Amino acid sequence: MNEENSSIKNNNENIDFINSNEKNKNNNSILKHKRIEYFDWLRILGCFSVIVIHVSAPKWYSSQIHSHEWKIFNFYHSILRFGVPVFFMISGALFLEKDLSFGIMLNKYIKNLYIKLLFWSFLYSLREKILHKNFKKAFLIFLNGYFHLWFLFSISGLYLITPFLKQITKNEKLFKIFCVLNILFSILFPNILEIISYKSKYYYNILNGIISKFELNAFLNPNQIYYIFGFYLNRYNINRLFRIMIYILGIFGAIFTFQMSYYISTRKNKKIHFNSGFYINVFFASIGVFIYFKYNFNNLKYKKNIKEFIQKLSSLTFGIYIIHPFVIEELNIRFNLNNLSFEPLYRVPINSLITFLISLILVYIIKLIPFINQYFL
Repeated sequence: MNEENSSIKNNNENIDFINSNEKNKNNNSILKHKRIEYFDWLRILGCFSVIVIHVSAPKWYSSQIHSHEWKIFNFYHSILRFGVPVFFMISGALFLEKDLSFGIMLNKYIKNLYIKLLFWSFLYSLREKILHKNFKKAFLIFLNGYFHLWFLFSISGLYLITPFLKQITKNEKLFKIFCVLNILFSILFPNILEIISYKSKYYYNILNGIISKFELNAFLNPNQIYYIFGFYLNRYNINRLFRIMIYILGIFGAIFTFQMSYYISTRKNKKIHFNSGFYINVFFASIGVFIYFKYNFNNLKYKKNIKEFIQKLSSLTFGIYIIHPFVIEELNIRFNLNNLSFEPLYRVPINSLITFLISLILVYIIKLIPFINQYFL
């Protein structure tokens, strides 16, 4: 998410590189330290998209498949799946630009991350114990983290291998090969296998068994793709024609996500989604959003106070991500915001905006507490 905000100086400082292409690929010299403005916009959009998904998800699972309500929830549950991949891309763009030793990653960044993880897992488990008197579930929440805290586990694993990935990025040819292998084995092949599984479990088991024999575990983490692609897409220039192609694929990917989820679910009369990070449709939608913001939301000309507001809001998105499930659940308990008396087409974005604003206010207040701000947000 935005944990790197507290880890990297000035929340968003990074190195501004010369546009790179094959003709002058050796001219990637460091020019200056510069805040990457489009990261701020991406964090805000990504954070809000996650909230929309979590607002719509409960009714996506509980509503009848053929109902009008489920169709709306399926749309919101599917269309904004770029949020978390974008956070992985931002983290990769920031951390893979720096030569950080394994010791620094472990003793500074990963340690700080786990302090936050333990603290918030404890609070969510304590809430479960108080509200539902379920000690076993509360204990599991403390061990595994609340459902959305999986991101902290995953990003900590990527932090752990960052010094090794950094060495690969230093060799442009090797890095491109590494990217291709990641796409093949963690996105393309699994997608093909899943399509085959719908047609024939027999052939799926045969092909899956053959591929698994290679034990290419280094290329089987889709979040690693977003992490390294964030570095690649941020550093290197993408020509306009290729950008347009990515935008088209991204739009198609977003449409495919909810249309295919609807088609397969209604056909099998069972809720099935195509919105995980390893799906190629989500991959194209995510890199499309990232590239679009890089070329349209960087170095914008607007007033200083607006720029400061965007930067401040960006710095609070990690906290918003951490506490928004609590806000969603409390709003539902106190005001029954998940009822279907209000048209879901409007209710989902309105409830999401309310959740975002309340979470923002709470995080802003919490960050005024020095000890909490320093160690837990």
